[in-house]
Amino acid sequence: MTSSRRRPRMPEYKFPPAFAWGTGSSAYQTEGGWQSGGRGLSIWDAWSHTPGRVAGGAVADAAADHFGRWRDDVRLLHRMGVPYYRLSLSWARIMPAGAALLRNSSDFFALQHYSTLMVSRPNATFPPLPETSFYAAEGVRWHSTRGARKNSLGWDIAPFGLYKLLKHIDETYQPRGGIVITESGFPSRGDDAAPHEATRDTARGVPVRGYFVWSLLDAAEWEHGFGTRFGL
Repeated sequence: MTSSRRRPRMPEYKFPPAFAWGTGSSAYQTEGGWQSGGRGLSIWDAWSHTPGRVAGGAVADAAADHFGRWRDDVRLLHRMGVPYYRLSLSWARIMPAGAALLRNSSDFFALQHYSTLMVSRPNATFPPLPETSFYAAEGVRWHSTRGARKNSLGWDIAPFGLYKLLKHIDETYQPRGGIVITESGFPSRGDDAAPHEATRDTARGVPVRGYFVWSLLDAAEWEHGFGTRFGL
């Protein structure tokens, strides 16, 4: 049985020949092997093993077992034709006895942008947040984007926020070599959003030089556990 609903047609954009397409993964969310290879314990181990933290009591002790199956996963990348792959390793695996202070070790600037939320002064429509909230301490209230659709996790679908952030970074910092989006994705259940919305910024004057889709493998989505799929 097929659905009668037609998927939106993807617009065509031309990207520079050297544009870097890739995908990525995150240590705790996919790595597994939490007691293998001399790995120590991390704050995420303690957090996820605390009752009530994660939906269904799920933990990422095994996750996608990227630690044990990385050769198979690299073969998947090759079969999919993905030329670039970004991954991370748990610090608890690199320094099992605990993290050390790393001085003068930064070689690039990164900025996290997880969702587009609006910020306003508290009023009758948007009452103040609890005093323990960071936003309350700043005297503001965050709320959803007016009219935005929601994805399967209840997050706003507002692609313009990413574009505005990229435009701000370009105009403020003028990064040499352009901008690389190292993680971008959404929980998809068929038609949550159109991924081309975040990749068209090169055509709109922002020097985006690479785009890495989140994620290669289905991952532990923190407090949501494994109930939502992100993996390609």
